[in-house]
Amino acid sequence: MADTSQGPAETYADPGYQADNMKRYPLTLNGVPNRKRIMAAYAYINIPANDTPYTAAQIASMKSRIMAAGRKMGITYDADSK
Repeated sequence: MADTSQGPAETYADPGYQADNMKRYPLTLNGVPNRKRIMAAYAYINIPANDTPYTAAQIASMKSRIMAAGRKMGITYDADSK
């Protein structure tokens, strides 16, 4: 069975911005940066319908966190080539 830890050791792009204060978009698995989670977070946050609960500043902050984590894993983004 796959480990789907979302405990206190995890790092999230959304630290709890929504009204329910739940953390979203995990970037780590068992406290270790995880490429699949980072890529999933980036894909999900870039779906237009998923940004409605957030302010523009919150979206920018989340994207920045995701991209910074990704760059540490060697992931490149379109914005990096501009």
